Amino acid sequence: MHWKDSLPDWYVKKYGHQPCVNIGTAGHVDHGKTSLIQALTGKWTSVHSQELKRGITIRVGYSDAAFYKCPDCEPPTNYSTSPKCPNCKQEGELSRVVSFVDSPGHE
Repeated sequence: MHWKDSLPDWYVKKYGHQPCVNIGTAGHVDHGKTSLIQALTGKWTSVHSQELKRGITIRVGYSDAAFYKCPDCEPPTNYSTSPKCPNCKQEGELSRVVSFVDSPGHE
């Protein structure tokens, strides 16, 4: 069985393939690791009830982001996380899917 066959249908429809780059965050408590991942992916990775209550990451969080390349715009403005180019509204080509791992901070 090919790994693509094991991916959920919604994932294949949205991204087309498995992430090819994994990026992890590390750092002290309250240095913006979760906020950085939210800015890049649009997903807040702290979802456990105690994480939401206390405002800190307790468990490892995970999120994917797809990066698209506009064929008509010049670098670096031709890259976006939106399927449509924010500059010229042209449909972008899927360039890469990246997974982000949000680790709990340390003191």
